[in-house]
Amino acid sequence: MYSTTKDLQAVLLKNTIHIIQTMYSTTKDLQGAVNVVRPT
Repeated sequence: MYSTTKDLQAVLLKNTIHIIQTMYSTTKDLQGAVNVVRPT
């Protein structure tokens, strides 16, 4: 039971990090697209 809980926490942590990284890279891509459309 205890090891299963630890495994679940590790999986959740990995998924959370992956989601944050995906959101971050998507935001960077959007900023890059905006910069191409409207160069500063």
